[in-house]
Amino acid sequence: MKQPELHIDDLKKIELKDEAFNLRMMLFKYVLRYWHWYLSGIVLGFAGAWLYMRYTIPIYEVHCSLLIKNEAGGSGVSEGVVFSDLELLNNSSNVDDEIEILKSWTLMEEVVEDLDIHYEMIAEGRISDSELYKTSPINLDSFVLGPNIYNKPFLIQMIDDDRFNLTIRNDSREYRFGDIIRNEFGTFQFSKTKYPFDPNSKIILRFYPPRNIARRYASRLSINRTVAYGNVLQISLRDRVAQKAADVLNQLIHVYNEATIKDKNQV
Repeated sequence: MKQPELHIDDLKKIELKDEAFNLRMMLFKYVLRYWHWYLSGIVLGFAGAWLYMRYTIPIYEVHCSLLIKNEAGGSGVSEGVVFSDLELLNNSSNVDDEIEILKSWTLMEEVVEDLDIHYEMIAEGRISDSELYKTSPINLDSFVLGPNIYNKPFLIQMIDDDRFNLTIRNDSREYRFGDIIRNEFGTFQFSKTKYPFDPNSKIILRFYPPRNIARRYASRLSINRTVAYGNVLQISLRDRVAQKAADVLNQLIHVYNEATIKDKNQV
């Protein structure tokens, strides 16, 4: 009996059928069979991303520019051409010196004391805490710090518009806004601000040595020239509170300008 002849086209059709069959088998074996695992992974991925975005405290970066003036004046076009390279080097050295001054702890410590940012008010949260910078329902109007104040948490819980509880070392007492509070940690006075409060929320007040806060902010400063050998500096600062970073940079420039003027007057 004569065997049917298979042409090349027929062989290609058989191969395509086998490939389609194998593809369907692989699709069922590795994908459709475990579809619930893939779906669970996608759901968990979206849930993790949402939780990360919801509870991770963002870090903001604030920028400003500062012009460093070169006080050395020129003495003619010809001399300017002859000594241009030397003046360029001198100017670069002067700018480098000013950068180090701006990064100094001494200058930043003055900024910290001017802004009263050596203490923080932190709102306790279920997952994470947040700093209440200029948004706290309670304001610390005045204070005289005692020697044992640093790193001691003050727990504040508002009762109503007139009263609040202050807890220090498990010693909880009720006060009215405007009362003068004296204890072993110093003398304090609090007032109510315009911001709303939640009676169930708690605020943690904590003081730090000004020098420690100054070092922290000085280490976060980034100062670079906008162009090589230029006189314009770009200053940036990273912080969890954008407004606080902006205030620090503005006050830093103000303190730097005052120190520069004072130094010139002494000369």
